[in-house]
Amino acid sequence: MSKAYDEVPFKVTGRLALRELVDGAWTTRHEQKNIVVDLAFEELFPQIFGRVPGAQIGIISVGTGGDYDASVVFQAQRVAPAVTDSQMRIELFRAGIVQTNFPAVNEVEFVGLMREGEAVSASIDEFGLLTTDGRMVSHSINAESAGAGTPTVKYTKALGAIYSVNWTLTIDRCP
Repeated sequence: MSKAYDEVPFKVTGRLALRELVDGAWTTRHEQKNIVVDLAFEELFPQIFGRVPGAQIGIISVGTGGDYDASVVFQAQRVAPAVTDSQMRIELFRAGIVQTNFPAVNEVEFVGLMREGEAVSASIDEFGLLTTDGRMVSHSINAESAGAGTPTVKYTKALGAIYSVNWTLTIDRCP
């Protein structure tokens, strides 16, 4: 564990939900927990809490880099996100945060939209929560398609589809 985690009096966990608008109703296509990267603790949270311009969470990034390592070399299997990640591996689209919700006293949910014609791909498997100036706060890679050592589950976003990405951060005190 990094020194930054040891000095932080709270724990932050992330949860990502990918939803598609089908016949006027939101349908969950994918949901999983994700990591909050070292950079968030070492640099971003102090700035966010200090209200430094550019440090506010404002972007949800969508990509296709789940089977690539941090050097963007294809591995033919899922490569898990790491707390040292500082950028998307293969970024496809950036969705601005369109809504911020507070589902619980210790939770904040950020919602980004991919509208018709945006982020069209048959290989979506990577997501990032970024500040308005592009620094990574949290990173999520889809699960393996058929167990350990296999490629990630890929989601297809068709030309006419509308998706929301709902990213919830939960902040808890450390014991």
